[in-house]
Amino acid sequence: MLIWGGVLPISMHVLRDEVANDFSLALKAELLLNSDYAAWGITLDGATPKKPQWIKTHLSHKVPTICLVRDPIDILISALNYNTKCQNTSEYILTHLQALRTSGAVPYATTIGFYANYKQIEPFVKEILYIDMKELVGESALGGMEKVASFLGFSLPKNQDFNIRVNDWLTRVMPITLTINGHKIFVSVFEGHFSSSDAFPLYHAKDKCLYIKKDYTHHLFPNNKFYISTTSKHFPDTLYSELFKIIDSQIKMIYDKTKLYIDNKVTLEVFISTLEAHPKVAYDLAEVIEKQIIHLKEKCPQIVESWGSYKMFLTMLESK
Repeated sequence: MLIWGGVLPISMHVLRDEVANDFSLALKAELLLNSDYAAWGITLDGATPKKPQWIKTHLSHKVPTICLVRDPIDILISALNYNTKCQNTSEYILTHLQALRTSGAVPYATTIGFYANYKQIEPFVKEILYIDMKELVGESALGGMEKVASFLGFSLPKNQDFNIRVNDWLTRVMPITLTINGHKIFVSVFEGHFSSSDAFPLYHAKDKCLYIKKDYTHHLFPNNKFYISTTSKHFPDTLYSELFKIIDSQIKMIYDKTKLYIDNKVTLEVFISTLEAHPKVAYDLAEVIEKQIIHLKEKCPQIVESWGSYKMFLTMLESK
């Protein structure tokens, strides 16, 4: 199976057996929670010169492919906001758009190079399922995962919560790790055990942690639940008060550090107004997008039609 365009938040236990030298390739053995079988997947992100030969070396048969797509304007804004020192200014937007434009084999290859990526993997594809990223988040996630499961021929895990965010600004700084009286503590926005380096939670993987609290909330993050666990077999009640004081102070530190980033994120309105004031950049971007989505208009027109930010961008161009 090829997963093209990003990593699916499928409920999987990720075993990282190999990472290719090409930064845009990662080979992962994905062991599903269903213990009866396993599925192998190669995730691809961005058109790069070494990719076709690498895939040819590792695949002996054509395989089913999942193509993750997203509104190209939203993708670019997300890429601009990936920098923790982002600024919601025209100067920042123009400077970093130029960097994104020249970062790959074709203009914007590592962000919106849909067709360039498609042409690289086309010889290895048996069939393709096109999924818009918004189908895999929030209340739409269950329906999106049902499509994926049906395409790959397996059943969804029962009682599984797919309404999770696995790569937003908060999850990137999690888990909080601390030690109190010899007890190692994890504070995460997910339930699931952690890798040996404690750097990344293996989302929804079965674990043997002792959960001190699974639904802790904090007034600074009212829409998030925090999972507090320990590797110890027992955590004494006498340490609860001290523990939660430390956790609250750590969460406050995270909030203070990230608030500046959140307040300065590039917005759709400023992005569009910047391009409106710089028509040469805007028309160049429009031409690139049109070339990169031509096959999507044919294969999944309903997805392209649903892109609200892209429509706003086109409306701005038409008004000039």
